[in-house]
Amino acid sequence: MLKVISGFLRDEDGMQTVEMVIILVVLVGIAIVFRDQLIKWFNALLGQAQQNDPTVLKEKIIEAK
Repeated sequence: MLKVISGFLRDEDGMQTVEMVIILVVLVGIAIVFRDQLIKWFNALLGQAQQNDPTVLKEKIIEAK
């Protein structure tokens, strides 16, 4: 039984998948926490693009609440 547990702990198959899932969860969490700030920044960025070239966008895609 001890050999099975120690073998399981040393086995690293699938660790890259777990690491990628953890990174994605952290990024989604950060995006949720800073949602309003990200929307304001994105709208400001689109506003600047539209000022430089009015044909880029006719209206902003995302509106902050």
